[in-house]
Amino acid sequence: MSEPAPASELRCPSCGAPASEDAGTCTYCHANLAVVGCPSCFAHLFAGMRYCPKCGTEVSRTEEGDSGFSCPDGHGVLTKVRVGILTFGECSGCHGLWVDAEQFARLIDSQESRATMLRWHEQSDRSLVVAEQTVIKYRPCPRCTKFMNRVNFARVSKVIIDVCKSHGTWFDRDELARVVTFVQDGGLERSRELDHERAADDRRRQAEQQHMVADLKRDALSAPFMSQPRGDDSPARDPISRFLAQFLS
Repeated sequence: MSEPAPASELRCPSCGAPASEDAGTCTYCHANLAVVGCPSCFAHLFAGMRYCPKCGTEVSRTEEGDSGFSCPDGHGVLTKVRVGILTFGECSGCHGLWVDAEQFARLIDSQESRATMLRWHEQSDRSLVVAEQTVIKYRPCPRCTKFMNRVNFARVSKVIIDVCKSHGTWFDRDELARVVTFVQDGGLERSRELDHERAADDRRRQAEQQHMVADLKRDALSAPFMSQPRGDDSPARDPISRFLAQFLS
């Protein structure tokens, strides 16, 4: 459960004036004060505060100008956005996100970063339901402009994302939150278990095939010899045995 922060530590994110947790509205600038939980320590704080007053975790979204990259769907230049310790490009037109390979790895590896991202998603209008894409199209990488690959994240998540192996990943409006939720719910562990099962099945099938080939080869080599036509003194097998012996030897 979330813990209340000391009243002296809570301040209006709009004007900086001290405010109580149950105020609802700032008495100085009259801004609405919505209480949320810190994604790291779960202490109470106001939505819009950049840092948790209890543990110091950076929790808010800040814009840092143009990212220098364009939306692969042609909606213009992406805005450079920071959420917690993560930085990515956001499209104001389609609300897609461009996350480079290093930032995405940090997100997947950090429980705190994943919680921060989900909290930001819930507090913004990004959580609105979006119609599923019906037309499949390949998008250019915002960095190198080469077409990206469409990939089912972790093979079992059912979240199809656009990946440039060299530079990063493009997420449609709600896809990053779906990926993070999949990871939070243990999806990567399930994916690894399935990989181990598939590898074991492959080894078993390979062993069965090797045994079958060995049996065929043994049977072909032990088949009875047949008489050759007059004038040919070399021994020979029946046609099927000759073929198997030649093919398997």
